[in-house]
Amino acid sequence: MRIKPIFSHVIIIFISVSFFVSCVPGFPFGPTPTPVPPTLTPTPLPRTLKICLGQEPESLYAYGTSSLAAESVLNAIYDGPFETRNHLSNPVILEKIPSVENGDVVLQPVDVKVGDVVVDADGNLVALAAGVKVFPYGCTSSECVIAWDGASLLQLNQIVVTYKLKPGLKWSDGQTLTAADVVFSYKLASDPDTPVSKDSIDQTVSYKALDDRSVQWVGKPGLVTLNLTHYFWLPLPQHVLGNIKPVDLLTAQESSQKPMGWGAYMIQDWQKGKYIRLAKNQNYLKSNEKLPKFDFLEFHFLGKGENPINSVENGSCDFVDSSAVDFENLKNVIENQNPQKFQTYITSSRELELVAFGIKPASYDDMYNPFGVDRPDFFGDARVRQAFAYCIDRQAIIKDLLSGTSKVPIGLWLPDDPILTGDRTATPFDPIKGNELLIAAGWLDYDKNLTTPRVAVGAKNIPTGMPLSFNFVTTDAGLRRQIAERIINSLAQCGIQVKPAFYPADEFYKPAPDGTIFGRKFDLAELAWQVEEESTCASFTSSETPTFSNSWLGKQTGGANYLGYNNPALDEACQVARKAGLNAQQYSVKKQEIAQIIIQDMPVIPLFFQPKMFLTRPDLCGFEPDSSSSSMLQQIENFDYGSGCPAE
Repeated sequence: MRIKPIFSHVIIIFISVSFFVSCVPGFPFGPTPTPVPPTLTPTPLPRTLKICLGQEPESLYAYGTSSLAAESVLNAIYDGPFETRNHLSNPVILEKIPSVENGDVVLQPVDVKVGDVVVDADGNLVALAAGVKVFPYGCTSSECVIAWDGASLLQLNQIVVTYKLKPGLKWSDGQTLTAADVVFSYKLASDPDTPVSKDSIDQTVSYKALDDRSVQWVGKPGLVTLNLTHYFWLPLPQHVLGNIKPVDLLTAQESSQKPMGWGAYMIQDWQKGKYIRLAKNQNYLKSNEKLPKFDFLEFHFLGKGENPINSVENGSCDFVDSSAVDFENLKNVIENQNPQKFQTYITSSRELELVAFGIKPASYDDMYNPFGVDRPDFFGDARVRQAFAYCIDRQAIIKDLLSGTSKVPIGLWLPDDPILTGDRTATPFDPIKGNELLIAAGWLDYDKNLTTPRVAVGAKNIPTGMPLSFNFVTTDAGLRRQIAERIINSLAQCGIQVKPAFYPADEFYKPAPDGTIFGRKFDLAELAWQVEEESTCASFTSSETPTFSNSWLGKQTGGANYLGYNNPALDEACQVARKAGLNAQQYSVKKQEIAQIIIQDMPVIPLFFQPKMFLTRPDLCGFEPDSSSSSMLQQIENFDYGSGCPAE
């Protein structure tokens, strides 16, 4: 409204000057020129992207929360430090991931003696003594590991790693992000009041800034590892948080409500129970690429029972995160897909739904007595476990109960996982093959009636005449009840009788020794595992079986092998993999060998990776889900919609 009078004054001034000039000697008289108004470029309206989550974070402090909702928001505030795409880790704020090849990893000799704290060849912190297996200086793979004699002079490798930050990194307030911020974060993580794992910290001798962009990490003597991303701590702004005690950072507004980052967006406002609003970070490293695409980003929270389809169609959500699409919504979304109204993206999570065998119950630990009170050794024979896999129609479970939104896994892995070699076909539903395996294992159908259980006739460690009948436990969740019913009906076709029992989750997952699962008191159980590369050996190595004698903690990893599974070939492969040191090829080969053992030996029956479904407005682009990534919002700066998207 103020443009008009200003423009009028401009015209008056212009006419006055023109008249004056026309009267000056030497200037010809003529018509007064008509002024051309200036071209006005309209200011673009601010753009806002609305993302809906299934729940609201309790905190946004990186060292004070572990919720998926918080992780989603933090992806907008921080960018990296690393991102996983196609099963590979990529640096975001570092110039490169350090390695021996690029010169950023150096091994230096260090003298050690009896009693010194070192890292043994298995990666454990120990006091050096005779018999401890270590990497002597210059040795970086399992072939040259030695058991120290306790007397000889000994030098071990000490790994020194340099991490180099990219130039131009700034906090959202414009302050330069430096190596000192990384060291500050390390010190916070090291503090006893900061509730994070101290494993990487315990393996550290020193952590310091060499200059504004270089961080140097020095490991404990003996440590040789390829997992160098574990020793770069998330930068935190020392100039903002440096005067706050670590214990107070758990609740301080600067850390838990309005954390400062270097990513695409920065926190502007958090209205509890309503939304978290973020604004574009003008100091973002990728600003010169015109990223991010939106001026504002809002996280909203869908209540239980809210229909995610309606939320997209009525415009209250541009993007609905998988946390807001539960199993009850899954079938509804599939049946009502309409690309004109919303897009649907489906990928696999790392949550593997599986059937676990109680191969060796805790009651066997003193002695197995098949003629006493001990449950028969139903699952000690791998052929029986394999038969169960053939007898369960897993594809039908996925098709009918998950609307076909997942795939039958191969062991613990998806078909596209690079760890898999050779045949990438999952065990099919084949009751004929299952029955053949059961017969070969000594379980016969004497009465020729598969509605009654088979009986043992020559089955290993099983009294003759024992019926193939046992308990099957899971939680009382609605979907698990439906899956259990399908499994029971499938197994019945092979002459296997299963008696189900359903428990509340807190009772089902009760700690050892009283808990059904962790106390090793189950026959067959359905549950979910978070599958990570590092957890594979921990879950199946015999030394990790929780028992009374090891206080139900196993040897190293807290007793994760509650199956009671024991396979010397897998134990050996895991041992070599742990001692692979810097030999990436040896590590890869052994990991593939471990995968093949698990696939063949079938200590668990994988049912499906729990699907993750995302809904977006029909014209949203820049979203590329990746099942190998822990978060689907790691590329949030690329999200766009409408005219900003490339034409198809």
